[in-house]
Amino acid sequence: LAAFAWDSEMRVLEWNHRAEEVFGWRREEALGQDFLSLVVAPEARPTVLGIAATLFDSPVPLYQVNTNLTKDGRIIQCHWSNAVVRGADAPEGAFAISLAEDVTDRLRILRALEESERRYRLLVESAPFPVLITRLDNDRVLYINQRAAQLLGQSQEKCIGRPAPSYYKTPADRAWLKAQVQSRSLVTDFEACLINGRGEERWVLISAALSGFDGEEAMIVACNDITRRREADEALRESEA
Repeated sequence: LAAFAWDSEMRVLEWNHRAEEVFGWRREEALGQDFLSLVVAPEARPTVLGIAATLFDSPVPLYQVNTNLTKDGRIIQCHWSNAVVRGADAPEGAFAISLAEDVTDRLRILRALEESERRYRLLVESAPFPVLITRLDNDRVLYINQRAAQLLGQSQEKCIGRPAPSYYKTPADRAWLKAQVQSRSLVTDFEACLINGRGEERWVLISAALSGFDGEEAMIVACNDITRRREADEALRESEA
């Protein structure tokens, strides 16, 4: 971790090798300087000033993520841990120690994932057919679009968290579907009968695939309601009998 010590006037007292690597300032350049101007981006300085003002009166360490600045002008994000050293350990007066971890890449990846998941949700919600996303380990519904909620006769909120097999007239169909998806990654054109919230049977043609959602291993299931087609086929068979 990058580490440096500073006094109540925000002057750098010590500066380790990792701080040189992260922020670009050599130890001899940093010593005696106002750390605010060295490593804190202008837009973050009011926040850091407030933290520095309270730190010397705080009995516990303070933590935060700040926008920081390197010697060559790069903007980075760092996670900070700040604590004050007092008493016998500070014979020349209390001073603060700040530890910093550069989390720029980690935050960039997290934001990219969040944006990807946001687009994924938008795609699922806007799909012109019913879509459910369920956890692979316990089969509970993670997400369901509005069309799927209408198919199941319940609100999206009521569906989320329910065990997906409870919607199948024959739970063994769901178990077979899951096993096939786990072994083949993709299943198409699988017919199954669902029971909606009103107790009505709805025949569907299912396509399912392995996926990921909110950091969970998941199965995405897209449905085509074929109830009327099956009813028409049955009526035709009865008329020909």
